[in-house]
Amino acid sequence: MAGGDRRGLRHGMLGGVALVLLGILGTRLWFLQVVDADEIKERVEAVRLRTVTLPPERGRIFDVDGRILADNSRVLTITVDQEVIRRKNDRAVLFERLAGPLGTTFDALEEKYQKNPDAAQLPFAAARDVSEETALYLKERVEDYPGVDVREDWDRVYLYSPIASHILGYMGAVPADDPATPEDELQVYLDAGYLRNEKVGSSGIERFYESDLRGSSGRAVYEVDAIGRVLRTVEYVPPVPGRDVQLTIDLELQQFAEQALETQLRLRRTATPYSDKEDLRHYTTFYKAPAGSVVVEEHGTGRIVAMATYPTFDNRWFNAGISSEKFAQIFPPENKDIPFDERPPSPLINRAIQGRYNVGSTFKPFVAYAAVDRVLETTGLPFIPSPLTDTYVDQGTYDIPDDQCNRADGVRCTFKNAWNFALGAPTYYGEVTLSDALAVSSDTFFYRIGAEMFINSGFQPVLQEELKKFGFGEKSGIDLPFEYKGIIPDAAIKAKLAEQGAISDDEGRGFYVGDSVQMAIGQGLVAVTPLQLANAYATFANGGFLLQPQMVKAIFEPGVPDAAFAGFADVSRGTLYKDFAPVVKGGLEMDPNKVAPIYDGLRRVLTAEGTPGHLPTGFKMFRGYSIASTLLGKTGTAQGRENLAENDSSVFAAFENRPDGYTIAAYLEKSGYGSQAAAPLTRCLFQAIRGEVIVDDVVQADALDVSSTVAAPSNLLSDFTCLQGDTTTTTAER
Repeated sequence: MAGGDRRGLRHGMLGGVALVLLGILGTRLWFLQVVDADEIKERVEAVRLRTVTLPPERGRIFDVDGRILADNSRVLTITVDQEVIRRKNDRAVLFERLAGPLGTTFDALEEKYQKNPDAAQLPFAAARDVSEETALYLKERVEDYPGVDVREDWDRVYLYSPIASHILGYMGAVPADDPATPEDELQVYLDAGYLRNEKVGSSGIERFYESDLRGSSGRAVYEVDAIGRVLRTVEYVPPVPGRDVQLTIDLELQQFAEQALETQLRLRRTATPYSDKEDLRHYTTFYKAPAGSVVVEEHGTGRIVAMATYPTFDNRWFNAGISSEKFAQIFPPENKDIPFDERPPSPLINRAIQGRYNVGSTFKPFVAYAAVDRVLETTGLPFIPSPLTDTYVDQGTYDIPDDQCNRADGVRCTFKNAWNFALGAPTYYGEVTLSDALAVSSDTFFYRIGAEMFINSGFQPVLQEELKKFGFGEKSGIDLPFEYKGIIPDAAIKAKLAEQGAISDDEGRGFYVGDSVQMAIGQGLVAVTPLQLANAYATFANGGFLLQPQMVKAIFEPGVPDAAFAGFADVSRGTLYKDFAPVVKGGLEMDPNKVAPIYDGLRRVLTAEGTPGHLPTGFKMFRGYSIASTLLGKTGTAQGRENLAENDSSVFAAFENRPDGYTIAAYLEKSGYGSQAAAPLTRCLFQAIRGEVIVDDVVQADALDVSSTVAAPSNLLSDFTCLQGDTTTTTAER
């Protein structure tokens, strides 16, 4: 009986435990089915549904004739589902198995995974641009490679690189957050719907028109089984391709400009500054001629038809998959231990819009206009007497009035024309008018304008105000990123430069007469880009309209069809999204009374009409060329460090005397007088535009040589006869 009772007790206890367990199980089932049902559903669906982002095909870029400059190629990318490889042991097994077909190693895959910025967010891109055979092999063996998939991507292709690389730009990763910048650039991209692993435009047209070129991503939602096999498509939203962009650039002229610029710089490296100076006949220093830029603008519209800068680079390097060590070899970081003036020029800088240059005497026509404009508008003030009727006696030097310059403090009060080695003194021109002063480039004539405009206006920035009418000291508004605004110095700017350590505290205490004197000949703290110079001369050329330079002619809806002949798009059959009309930023009154002597002086620069005993500065380089009679232009020589001739930079700007013509400005660093380097380069380009010289055919580039150690190979003119001419010079040809 007692034994039976114990068995009954045990049965009762077991029954109680069973009831409790059943109760707990029932409660849990109820909780899962009722309370936590939505969460469980989400977890299950997350496991069996895979969402794949479908990248859009990027819009193409054409030149003005429809030639395809930037295109796309379809590439296959091998991806791995993050759920499958999140645990290290599972990842190790799969990576060991996957390394063989991908032609890599486990260590390489693991290192790439650890550097993946989208870990746990996006499928891991194990390999890009694999063959069709590799992709098919992996898809057919999904049981052996769980979570592995093949995704279609697009690679950017630059068909004519390195031609126009600075204009087109290149693609790069979505920029990381930079705490030094006021705007979180990464967040801007993420807010716009970009993924962290996307490629975006990093420079040039690719960056400026990113929102048009990119398009919008699509998505595909698949139902997959436990090993990643796709069972069915749940949702499919196709990507929308980007819009196509047509540039104003003529690629044939662009190539010619790049070739002529590099060829001229190389020729200048074989010239010595002192070879024609008897007392320095055996001086063997050569011009360094390290860099330069040239801009060709259609002055009636503001369209840029060529923009060359040297040194240049091949933008395909940024899509070549090279190592960081290789990249640093090709694009070495700036060495700040080397003095700034001696550092090798970076090939990544577009000097046409980022160069910070004194432009020497090419600045004088704008100073002349400022003086004339202020005389007519203010009845004789601030420049007395009128530069329209005044004859100035140029004796080679100009002295700031004693009451405005304290020589006892060691302040520079005397300013000179270019040195004449034959005379052993500054060049002097005698009696000169405004037109004469431009033709022979009398510095003292313009020194006086700079001083008297400042003094007679009560030390107001009237000259600066006039110069800004031509766009100096402000961004031109060109549709390229990273444009430099330049400097037209005044008291506020000098104070800021002193605060930044660019000039001394003493210099930064104010804007003085000497500053205005230097500014009047394009020296001192004046900083101008070649594009600003070209656009300012274009304002003279088109009758007084300051236009916004333009790199893009039109934007088309996606899918402009190809032309019947290879390599071109048929823009006539494209659907126009946006057309770009000329944009007028400002207007100047080109009253004939104001500009006639200026135009006359610019015309005489290239002809034989100088002053008694002195030829105009550009005559020798244009002698014998019929083109000289149709151009107006000005030479300039920007004095370099320590006033050594080998550090002088060559500048020239000119325009065709017709409404539908072209304006060209060239700047060659440390290349000598304006008449020696920049002038023949500009003449050569005008001849090319007119069909007077042979322009090489444009051909598509060979494959990038990834074993190379240079940013871009040399690209010289096959015939550089047009760069030659009368190279004998005088000290006046500045």
